[in-house]
Amino acid sequence: MAYKFSVIVELVKNKKKLKQTLNSLKGQTLDFNSEIQVILLADSRVEKEYLQFCTEFAASFSENVLLLGRLDFSQVQGTWISCLQEGQEWSPLAFETVVRMEQESIDPIDFALEKYKEETAENETENSVEFVLNQMWKFQGELGKYIFSRHYDKEVEKIVLANEKIEVMHQLALITTKAEYMIVLEKERLTGKKIYKEKQKEWYFKQLPDFGMEIQRLKADASKARREQLDLIYMTQLAESMKDKVENILSEEEIRRYELWLQEALEKIDDAVINRANMNAATRRYAFSLKDGEDIAGKVVCRNGKFYYKNMLFFDIKNAETFIMHADESDNHKIIGVSYHPLQENQIIFYLTDGEKEYPFVYKEKGEKVYRCLNHVERQERIYECILPAEIDPSILYVECIYMGKYVTNLSK
Repeated sequence: MAYKFSVIVELVKNKKKLKQTLNSLKGQTLDFNSEIQVILLADSRVEKEYLQFCTEFAASFSENVLLLGRLDFSQVQGTWISCLQEGQEWSPLAFETVVRMEQESIDPIDFALEKYKEETAENETENSVEFVLNQMWKFQGELGKYIFSRHYDKEVEKIVLANEKIEVMHQLALITTKAEYMIVLEKERLTGKKIYKEKQKEWYFKQLPDFGMEIQRLKADASKARREQLDLIYMTQLAESMKDKVENILSEEEIRRYELWLQEALEKIDDAVINRANMNAATRRYAFSLKDGEDIAGKVVCRNGKFYYKNMLFFDIKNAETFIMHADESDNHKIIGVSYHPLQENQIIFYLTDGEKEYPFVYKEKGEKVYRCLNHVERQERIYECILPAEIDPSILYVECIYMGKYVTNLSK
């Protein structure tokens, strides 16, 4: 029987999550038995007891659900392929929407993917090639968000068999260079995340550098738009490595050696690409500082409460976590402030004001919350205290800050 969709579900060891995934497939608006094939994939890591449960579970369905010990594409009978892990669920209209959009399209569709949740001016809602490519790198190997046509059986097979995210990203990069016609699902969503195995030392010193060389090879024959997306795919992996907790994987000497390689890699990447990668401001500070050889937090420019580095948005100081205040439980004229930001702590002053008089916060101690990039502290929680005169009504005050002695900005009341 030919199906509209073949859904390959990677088995791990969670009966509840497996049932959730199957229920979401049964809940699709397409007919489950006649239009959706489900392949439960059990590799050698699946324990015998759980394998027995899955065998019985698959047998409880009709012939559209089967259990395989290894992936055999001769048994994949769907026009489209979705690759999920236990616990991931598509919203009910997802598959029907793909079928409808395929029917409406003049050209054959290469793949569909969920729309990235973030709306920005750079990625307006349209199904242009550049718009779709702009979605791909942001999902960072979240494989379930893609629904592939059968044009890419070779790549999809390698993707399904991959144990590490970087292997998935390699195949997605290959698809990026080939695909011409792609669609974005405006409203349909996949919930749940694929769990990859933890990185080992080899990832930092071989797999990631090899991935970088492969990206350069793919760029040689790619269009300008695709070269930029390939750079972003690579940069996203570099950024991810900066946020890793490596102290249990790499020695101090190995961390220093990796940083030297990382610095060389960043020097070859445009600043605009680094700035666009999936990073928070603290990681961005670390990346640019490593590339430039000095702390860039001392070189930022403030405009209307937003800090820019080389005319690129670095950090919005009105972020909810920048400075949080509350009155002391025993004295509402003692205001406690907690700061958490990626700026230079010794260059920033917080104070309360009514627009005329200023009441400074005094630094007391470091807080527990800390953010590190390869063991470098890039953001540290700090505790402040402001003692107000008894006659002052705290409700009429608002907090401002001065950065580097010249940038003054209002934060909140």
